Amino acid sequence: MDYQTTYIMPNLNLNLKPTHKIIKAYYQEIAKLSDKKITTEGSVAPSFANILRHCAAQTNLNFIEQYPLNRESKQPIRTDGTRIEQF
Repeated sequence: MDYQTTYIMPNLNLNLKPTHKIIKAYYQEIAKLSDKKITTEGSVAPSFANILRHCAAQTNLNFIEQYPLNRESKQPIRTDGTRIEQF
């Protein structure tokens, strides 16, 4: 599969509010981890990815977690998630 990487974030009208189930679940998961003194980025990434997947489902784009992004003359990075359009 070929993918095109877009660096411009389009204006999205996502249906996402602090009172939504996915957001409440995120805060509950973070609280549980915090109670156990687990606060690393890697430990919260799965909970955050749930929100990203929820948002991506509202678009016509594909979502890939931990998407590698190569940068010219710099170290590559891995994004939390990337929405891509298949062509």
